[in-house]
Amino acid sequence: EFDTANEDIKTPVPNIFLQTVPLRIDTPEDIEKCMWVTRNAIPILTGSKVSEKLEKKFFNALEKLPKGASVFHVASMLARGSEGMRLIIKRIKPEDIVPYLESIGWKDNGENELTALLNDIKRFSNCIRLHINISDHVDPKIGLECFISPDKYHEGEGWNEFFNYLVSKNICLPHLSSALLAFPGVIQEDQTEEFSFDSYMPSVKKEGTNFSNA
Repeated sequence: EFDTANEDIKTPVPNIFLQTVPLRIDTPEDIEKCMWVTRNAIPILTGSKVSEKLEKKFFNALEKLPKGASVFHVASMLARGSEGMRLIIKRIKPEDIVPYLESIGWKDNGENELTALLNDIKRFSNCIRLHINISDHVDPKIGLECFISPDKYHEGEGWNEFFNYLVSKNICLPHLSSALLAFPGVIQEDQTEEFSFDSYMPSVKKEGTNFSNA
C-alpha cells in the first residue's frame, strides 16, 4: 500500500504486507516454524538483518496471542521509515485486545480510552482485526480494522450507523464517510468487457458475469 501523504514523491515508496499462513506460538517447535519471517522475509524487504531483540519481541507477540487469534499479515512500513514490523492479528475477541496488548508491553494512557472505544465499536462491528507495530517496544498507536460479517459491501446493513458514530466521535471526516458509503465494493475482472456501472449495483457477485468483490 502507498501513503497518500507521500503522493508528491516522484517515486513513491510502498509499505509491503506479506500474507502468511496463520502464525502463533503454542509450543517450542512453533518458534522454528515462524523464524522464516525474521530470518528471511523481513531482511529481504528491508535490506538489513532483524535484530535479536526485535526477533524476541516478535516471538513474544506470537506466544501471548489469546486462544483462536493468529497473525496473518506481517508488514514492513518502508514508506514511513519506521523500524520494526507491523503485525495484523485476526480472530481476536474485542474483550481480549487490551489484556493482550498489556501482556506484550503496551501501556494505556490511564484513562481506559481504548476499552471504551472497543465497547462502542463492538455494537457496530462483529469482526475486528488488530494492527500493532513492534520494534524495541510496542508502539502506543494501534489500528482497529473493522468488518460487518458476512461482508456484503454496499449491500451490508449497519454501515450507515457505524459511520455516523465515527463521524460523531471525530474519528472519520464526513466527506470520507460519504465516499466510502457510496463505494460499490466491486471490480471488473475481465477488462475486455465494456464498462457499465449499472452492473455493479445489484449484487456484490453477479452470477455468470465478470464482476466480483474487492
